[in-house]
Amino acid sequence: MIKLLIVDDEPYIVEGLFEMLSELTSLDIELYMAYSADQAIQRLLSTKMDIVISDIRMPGMNGLELQRWISDRWPKCKVIFLTGFGDIHYAQEAIRFGCSDYILKTEGDESILRSINNAIAQINADVKNDQILINAQQQFLQALPVLHKQWFMEVIDPKRVHMNLNEQKFHELKIQLSLNEKVLLLGGRVDRWNEHKDFSTQLQLMHMVQNIVEENLNRVQIQSILMEESEIIWLIQPKLNKSASFNLPLASIKPWEDTLSYVTGSMESIQGRCRRLLEMPISLVCTGEPINWDDMEMVYSQILQTMDLGLGNGQEMLIIKCDEEQITKESEVYRNYLTQDEKTHHVIKKLNKYIPENLSTDLSLNTLANLVYMNPSYLSTLYKQYTGKNISDYITELRVEKAKGLLQNSSFKIHEIAEEVGFSTSGYFTRFFKKHVGVTPQEYRN
Repeated sequence: MIKLLIVDDEPYIVEGLFEMLSELTSLDIELYMAYSADQAIQRLLSTKMDIVISDIRMPGMNGLELQRWISDRWPKCKVIFLTGFGDIHYAQEAIRFGCSDYILKTEGDESILRSINNAIAQINADVKNDQILINAQQQFLQALPVLHKQWFMEVIDPKRVHMNLNEQKFHELKIQLSLNEKVLLLGGRVDRWNEHKDFSTQLQLMHMVQNIVEENLNRVQIQSILMEESEIIWLIQPKLNKSASFNLPLASIKPWEDTLSYVTGSMESIQGRCRRLLEMPISLVCTGEPINWDDMEMVYSQILQTMDLGLGNGQEMLIIKCDEEQITKESEVYRNYLTQDEKTHHVIKKLNKYIPENLSTDLSLNTLANLVYMNPSYLSTLYKQYTGKNISDYITELRVEKAKGLLQNSSFKIHEIAEEVGFSTSGYFTRFFKKHVGVTPQEYRN
């Protein structure tokens, strides 16, 4: 699914576009909103966007500065500028920095839709032109993967770990990581092989998975370890001494915070590319925080247990943080008794308790996914598979019912009720309520 972020300092522009695009069933897109460049960056730190539609003139950081930030972090993201200023200087500068399109707000919805469709076509063309097969064949001829696996097996062996954690060993094996820095672990597993694929083909596909991950995570230092015919581990660290070429409000972000959000934000894209290009499902599990080298054995074991315990149907999982407490409890006491369905029920029950108690707060998919340590899209799919409805529909139902109750049984003003059910403006709440109930809040109250 294409992820699209709308950025403008005028709320009615953002919300109007959001509503217009939400009603277009022909576009397979997931929509996000931001009311400033800073809010957009916060969103982009946790979620990789495919398309960004942004105003140019905004308070603080303007759209052109935001575009340069996006190009540095997500170079394949398509940026479309939507502005009320027809100054040719802005258009030329936007095009020079690689924007996908430049549209005046007066051009109307058709121009916006045409630009979005063109951007989607460019994204699809990028995928088709990928050179992953060529890179995979080159890597397949190398002997290093076997040596890397042997090295990692010794690192997780308590008796041999210190023999292998030294600069000379890293140099010999061309491992571009630092012993003086913590390390993040990302585990991957091929969930299902097609029956006709023999061992040699499977091995080649595993190398292709490695290439997909390394290409998507090219802003960090990464080392792939091919463990078995269906399992890969990646060791990840920040790239040191990498600074932005221009001044940004968030340029001073800590390297590990940036690395963690970058890795977890890329997991869904990695999984999607493996599905499209290699036609096979993979699961990804991240440790969620950097660890010391001496803790490698314990954390690697946690990743394997997380994959084994599973959720839903146990395929295409996207877990952004191992839940150590739950892993320990299930592995030691309940592991032989709990089914994947029961573990999924535990997650759904936790969400269904949290959502009604927090209707006035941010209930975005990102927020709920962080609550249960999952990727947002994976959580959305899992929830619908288990309950038969979209999580957004469940939230909408609860907000409508609570709003009805407050309109019937309280003296709260409309803007106060809007806040109680999670809307920042009474105008947006009124449009939402009328869309789902058929009358405005005031008409319903009367």
